[in-house]
Amino acid sequence: MRHAASSQYWRCLIEPDAEAATAQLLDSSARCPQLRLGHGADLTHALVAAVGEAAHAGRLVSFSLGTASGVGPDWLARLLAAVHGSSLAELSLGAASIDDAGAAHLAASLEANRLPALRSLHLGVNRLGPASARALASSATRGLHTLRLGLNSLGVGGALALADAMHAGCTLRSLDLGVNRIFGPTAEPDPRASEAAARLFSALPRCAELEELRLGVNPVGRAATAPLAAAAAALTSLRRVSLGASGIDGHGAAEIAAAMGAANATVWVDAAASPAPLRTHVDGGAECAAGARVVSPLDEGVDGARLSADEFAEYERMMRAREPAETRLMSRLEASRRDAAVAQVMTRRAECRRARAA
Repeated sequence: MRHAASSQYWRCLIEPDAEAATAQLLDSSARCPQLRLGHGADLTHALVAAVGEAAHAGRLVSFSLGTASGVGPDWLARLLAAVHGSSLAELSLGAASIDDAGAAHLAASLEANRLPALRSLHLGVNRLGPASARALASSATRGLHTLRLGLNSLGVGGALALADAMHAGCTLRSLDLGVNRIFGPTAEPDPRASEAAARLFSALPRCAELEELRLGVNPVGRAATAPLAAAAAALTSLRRVSLGASGIDGHGAAEIAAAMGAANATVWVDAAASPAPLRTHVDGGAECAAGARVVSPLDEGVDGARLSADEFAEYERMMRAREPAETRLMSRLEASRRDAAVAQVMTRRAECRRARAA
């Protein structure tokens, strides 16, 4: 095991040598509270048992599969049994191929309070469908602070299930539903799409401590601007809304940003898709004066973190191996728009600096 000094979040990284990694986990003198598996890690029974022992001893509070993807629902069931009743607070299972069966295992653990300390759950890129959303909705929205469900196929049914659960109570501070077809389109458009959007947006204020909302690449359209702005106005803690490729243009993003009001609030949109409205908004001074800002994806790193060139190269390599067709297409489209978007971002930053200095 080696320490990943360059990482903002993960303090220890298990390399493919499972035997050495297991020994390190079992070492009571070791301090590895945040652990991520490295590429090619051998996911042995002994390793799972060691993760469980470290979590129960309080030495491990955050566990991520990292680049060791595709473990499946049966492996997840073994992991959940190992960490049952432990102090594990964060579980990251991106691209783990857990499917709806794995989501059912997780829902059962959450409902039975077998993970009493868990506050953050990352389940992106797992082929989760509406059944997963229905299984997880109640337990995940009440008790967790972070729920990442991006790059799945929750669909309209998943959005409706989450909305109903949130109406009944919500403790979430960060919710990611990006790239989930929750408002369409699908091969056969769902007539409930408008209802799903309305119910989800009306439920958001129930998450009184919500700080981050990600809805990118779900074609909600311009009609969602008003209900989203109303929800943002009611959520005094909301600081970041991600709306890239959602159909909400620059004017809509500016309206939502103004409703948020906080000096450090950010609405993340695809600048290149609607450059004129964004430039008009900046020229008017409203964005700079209010303190809230409308930015493009190029203003951000990966998941909001600033990455080194080597780290970003590794992230891109990992995503090429994992991401579904929709995201690969998005990446190609983004590459074709990059020059225009960079110019747009730099212009907006300069205009904001001048407005604030005036």
